[in-house]
Amino acid sequence: MTSGADRRKFPSPAAFGVMLAMFLMGASIVGTPLYVASAASAAATDQLAHACPSESGLTLVVPTGVATSEVMQIGDDVPHVDPPLVTQQSPVRVQAGSPVPKTMFLLTRDGATDEVHPPVEALGRNEVAVSRDVLVSLGAQVGDRIEAQGDDGTTVYLVIAQTFDNLPFRPEPVFWCGFSQLLRPNRSGDAGPPWGLVSTSTQEAFGAGSVRWLEYSPTRAPLSMRDAREMEDAFEAAQQAYTGAFRGPEIASSLPELLERASGLATGVERSVTPTGLAGQVAATITLIAAATFLAKEREQELTLFAIRGQLPSRTAIGLVPSSAVPMVIGAVAGGVAGIIGVRALGPSPRIEVADLVGPSVGLALACAIALAVVVVRVALLGDRLVDSDGSGRGLRRVPLELALVPVGAVSFVRLSDGHASQMIGVRPQGGELLAQAFPLLGLVALAAAAHRPLRFVVGQLRVAGGRLPRSFRLGVRRAVVDARAAAILVVVFALAAGCFTTARVLVQTSKQALADKAHNFVGADLVVDVYGAAPPMRPGVDATEVNRIKGHLDGATVEILGVDRSTFAGVARLRGDAASVSLGELLDRIAPGPSAVLPAIVVGDPSLHGTVQIGSTIGRPDIVVDAVAHADFFPGSSSGVMVVVDRDALVAQADFGQHSIWFDDPPPDVVENLRSDGARIGLVSRAASVFDTTNYRAQAWSYAPLEALGIMFLVIALGVQLLVVSARRTARQQADVIMRRSGFRTAALWRASVVEALIPTAIGAIAGIASAIGVALISIDHLDTLPGVAPPPRLIVSSATVLLPVAVMIPMVVVVAGIIVRSTRHSDQMRAIRGFATDV
Repeated sequence: MTSGADRRKFPSPAAFGVMLAMFLMGASIVGTPLYVASAASAAATDQLAHACPSESGLTLVVPTGVATSEVMQIGDDVPHVDPPLVTQQSPVRVQAGSPVPKTMFLLTRDGATDEVHPPVEALGRNEVAVSRDVLVSLGAQVGDRIEAQGDDGTTVYLVIAQTFDNLPFRPEPVFWCGFSQLLRPNRSGDAGPPWGLVSTSTQEAFGAGSVRWLEYSPTRAPLSMRDAREMEDAFEAAQQAYTGAFRGPEIASSLPELLERASGLATGVERSVTPTGLAGQVAATITLIAAATFLAKEREQELTLFAIRGQLPSRTAIGLVPSSAVPMVIGAVAGGVAGIIGVRALGPSPRIEVADLVGPSVGLALACAIALAVVVVRVALLGDRLVDSDGSGRGLRRVPLELALVPVGAVSFVRLSDGHASQMIGVRPQGGELLAQAFPLLGLVALAAAAHRPLRFVVGQLRVAGGRLPRSFRLGVRRAVVDARAAAILVVVFALAAGCFTTARVLVQTSKQALADKAHNFVGADLVVDVYGAAPPMRPGVDATEVNRIKGHLDGATVEILGVDRSTFAGVARLRGDAASVSLGELLDRIAPGPSAVLPAIVVGDPSLHGTVQIGSTIGRPDIVVDAVAHADFFPGSSSGVMVVVDRDALVAQADFGQHSIWFDDPPPDVVENLRSDGARIGLVSRAASVFDTTNYRAQAWSYAPLEALGIMFLVIALGVQLLVVSARRTARQQADVIMRRSGFRTAALWRASVVEALIPTAIGAIAGIASAIGVALISIDHLDTLPGVAPPPRLIVSSATVLLPVAVMIPMVVVVAGIIVRSTRHSDQMRAIRGFATDV
């Protein structure tokens, strides 16, 4: 015989609770692994996008006497690559512009004539096109003939038919990135070897001295990590096939190193995101159990009847399965779909492979089965206890089980303090330890767990609070605290929602600013260009300063001496306020040189260095004597060692050697090319925006962004719990409202009371959560520093938008909950409410 349990659906509030819990469960189970896979794909795409395709791709040399098509057959099976670029290069000796023959490289490359400006028209046999600098180095003009002799002794007279603009370098254009040895100056600042573009027919004249190769570059379209790994395997297979067929030279690709780095970054993201996903699943489980409890309360009469009839709990549970499964499956499927859509729309990469969905789908199905068993068993057991409960289990409620989370948070902090966090900067990023990475979340959870019981006690003492308040406000306050357990849970959940959201935003903003500060301090300015010899005058509108740097030694340790132009340095470089006790301008004033040969200096990185110090030269030059007149913890251009900053003119007067640089603030894009055209001999070019791998900046945000999603999840849970509490008190509200209406308690007063009732737990939770988030972030930032060896240390960034956003989200939610309270109270049958009141009495 079938029980009545399978003939009715869940009451609406319980169905809502179950669907909400399973929605959150589905979003956590599906979204977490997909987010990690998305981060891995984005890291791989980022690494490939910023790498030189000539180095990260597959290069196959065409052996002498072998047709290009034969080699191309090997590479054509490689997936996720662009069509191959055929390149041919011939080194020749030319007698031009110098009595000593020069080596010139003649280049033929698919599409090369369109990758220069102005584009080169079709070249005939024995015609060459060169850049303007090469034309000058050859001492020739357009139309001149130059003698070119190949390695095999072949002599060809080349006509300089066309010229094009000099190509930029550091960085080179993507098409030309594999030819940096031709475009970049050498260490002494002299231009690279001459080179030019020629036709294929010209290359044929040099025979065996010419080298031809195929370049298979990774596609610039976004790839998943699976695609990238598939391409890596195909590269290896193609290289083995090539070596076996032709025994030609093997040119290594940087793809394995790039993917290893991407995997390291993805591991760091995974170890930061996994605790967040687990927390979401735990929160969904607790919500599910609470929904099952509300279900038992709503179906109390039916469950009592089953128990009186002697129906076993197991049969009751089986009878609940059909009606329980429907909202559960709906919620789980909706949550899983939301997880997929969320990752595709907001994740690091929209690329999601079908294979990535298999594991989460199986996990979600298993979670549904377990959740269904938990719900029906709990409801059946609670129903059975309605008749013959002996009170067992009530004592367990008094045990503060949540306090077990406090030592977990403490252990997490200890592991974080011991240096087990992730390292996302460096040649080989390391993911760190999961427990250490989880401290921002575990710290918030530990604080919430520690505050729960004291909060319940305090709320319990406030049941008769607000005696002097107006009637409507007093009613709202007392309804908010009438159930200490429910009120404490609401405050804690709201605190976790605001805390997770705020912590995530604070950590993302702090880490981004910290990496930007470190990059700028490490380089010195937005752009630093090393020059050889004198620097040309700066063009109008360019903010620049000249700097000299030499290395010395003090007590066996290396010391850098930085000479700065005091009149222009402060307008280009930036010094954070916590670097020294005075401003940058005051520091520069203190190092004004005097009549003595002793140079006033700012000592950076060694607060114990005082007085007059003699710094020895590393190359046998005269020693430099400085007087430490100021100290700074860090300074533009400083690294991890000790540095002294002196006046540049005074330094050059004593030591006219070392590195000469020009520092620029917010330079125009063509500033380096303008320097070259103005006669500067350029060396190394460093940019603050690219000194660290840009993927690291994004990986920091990827690691903490899911914590924002968890905050939203807690907010949804808080809303659900609040609505369930409202539903549970609906009858009592309606009964009280029937009586209060007769004493003049109007709808406006009910609105005020409802707003106060909804606002109190929301406001207290939001304030506590934001304060906890700032505290946890403040504790975490130094230990989560991905580059601790580079100054300056991270500084907590808390914007007003970060603090106000949770408040702005919760205000309309308070209004919505208050509206639901008013509607459920006033839209009722007064006679039924009166009968219920009389019956209760």
